[in-house]
Amino acid sequence: MDLRKKIFIIIGAILAFVLLIFLYFFFLSKPSTPGNNEDALTNDKTGTNNTNNIKYNSPGTNNTGEIIKEDPEKLSAKQTARTFVERFGSYSNQNDNEHIADAILLSTTEMVDWLETQKLDKSYDYSGMTTRVISMSVEKIDENSATVLVDTQQLKEIEMNKEIGQRSGRVELLKVNGDWKVDGFFWDK
Repeated sequence: MDLRKKIFIIIGAILAFVLLIFLYFFFLSKPSTPGNNEDALTNDKTGTNNTNNIKYNSPGTNNTGEIIKEDPEKLSAKQTARTFVERFGSYSNQNDNEHIADAILLSTTEMVDWLETQKLDKSYDYSGMTTRVISMSVEKIDENSATVLVDTQQLKEIEMNKEIGQRSGRVELLKVNGDWKVDGFFWDK
């Protein structure tokens, strides 16, 4: 046999071995019962872990397993605040201030006046920010106003340099024609 055939056989054998391992784990290592195999993780139907007595609940449920429904007004206020903060806080000096145009759609007329003063100048050197809301809570809410506290993660890019940070703020909302509109936005120091 020449060297080329030996190399071909060795590579083929290695690939066949890797394929067999993949097929074994993919097809033969599935749990024996359908679902999430909860009985294997718990010692009884209470949902307690075998190693300690901490009770685990699914998100959106209480201790009895009932689904928790959030007040629609609070949910709507939080969604408006999240959308505003992520749109206004995500920008580039090369996108013609699209973040301002997006934020204006969610704002009161007084807030629009302030947003117009926040426009960025175009620049040849790229800089931008991507903001993502990671948590929020309603501080206060009534029929016509709400205050939502937000915690964000921000990725700041200047040319090729990237920096990640966290920032908290407050969004003040007013009810205008049945919809929540942003009337104030303040970053904490």
